[in-house]
Amino acid sequence: MGERKGIYFGAIDASAGDMVPSNVRNSSSSGRMASNLEAAIRAGNVNVSDNVETEVLELSESSRAAQEKHAQLLRRIEAEKRARNIAVPTSVEEVIRRLRQLGEPITLFGERPADRRERLREILSRLELEAEETGFVHQVLADIQKQEVGTGAGESGAATREERRAGRYTKPQEDQLFYVPIKNEKLKSARAAIFAHTTTVVGARLKRERQERQMSAEERARTVDQHAAELYATALKMANIASQNGDVRPLASVRFSADGNHVATGSWSSLVKVWDASSANEVKVFRGHEDRVTGVAWHPNNVFSEMTDGADSVCLCSGSADGTARLWSAARNEPLAVLQGHKARLGKVAFHPLGNYVGTTSFDHTWRLWDVATAQELLLQEGHYKEVYAIAFQKD
Repeated sequence: MGERKGIYFGAIDASAGDMVPSNVRNSSSSGRMASNLEAAIRAGNVNVSDNVETEVLELSESSRAAQEKHAQLLRRIEAEKRARNIAVPTSVEEVIRRLRQLGEPITLFGERPADRRERLREILSRLELEAEETGFVHQVLADIQKQEVGTGAGESGAATREERRAGRYTKPQEDQLFYVPIKNEKLKSARAAIFAHTTTVVGARLKRERQERQMSAEERARTVDQHAAELYATALKMANIASQNGDVRPLASVRFSADGNHVATGSWSSLVKVWDASSANEVKVFRGHEDRVTGVAWHPNNVFSEMTDGADSVCLCSGSADGTARLWSAARNEPLAVLQGHKARLGKVAFHPLGNYVGTTSFDHTWRLWDVATAQELLLQEGHYKEVYAIAFQKD
């Protein structure tokens, strides 16, 4: 008996037996047992061939830019999501400590404590996202926590807010012993000499400060006004008495000698020159640097006019972009010593008031202390995140 063909109205009941066409029953059964792809192939809607080559079309520049923009948006959303789940300390000191541990600036211009804390949160979320795992940041935070526990800095975890409000919390006493390992005996001797010098010259300053404390507010104000008036009167009398071309290239540093009789200049032509302050005439030219001079400093005790008899007496120190500092004597044309060790160009140089040591700064983020007599490095001080431009010593 052939299949009946026709149009049917109403719901099709699978229990209707012969009332449901066989092709309908078969397609329903195969749809449950076969995949959609196989059903489409049998229906002829999808053609599959084993000999067809696959061709992948490249996206246009606008499409790639849109994809990158979308990826950046997803990355920013993911970073913000992670930032909300990262716990950061509320103490200002701990936020600064963790920023320093991560090598980030502790304070930006115009930044408030709340802004600094939010910046720490963003930095931690960015580090987690860039590392694609939380192990790196968690390890850093774990190291910081160990340091805080070891030094007693974990103050926020030791006291609750209720204890702080009630006044029952006392900050744990930190170890007052501060120890810096001595790398060499010469540095130890230098520190002892500097301390002895300080103890002998600081008495005059302390005596003057004690006298100022005993003065009344009116007397202190009168003294300050009198000193300001003297400075103003001196400034009114100042006038240009001489002018001289210091060099064919720009001057980087100009310094008066301790007695005021000579002027030293350092220029971009790598020359260090000494001038007579009264006549503005050139007295001496020191040659030796291979690049521009960045700073010059006079010896605090030696006078230039008295240096002609002592060939080994230092009168000047100069720093240069060639990475070296040089010690000069008035009786020699070549440098007495070359101070080498910095990894980048130098900034300013300065003598310690004692005269036995000189400090140099550099763009390698360090400053160094040198022995003038032996031209040996006594101290390499690190710690700056950026280039070090200048250095100065307290007079006493």
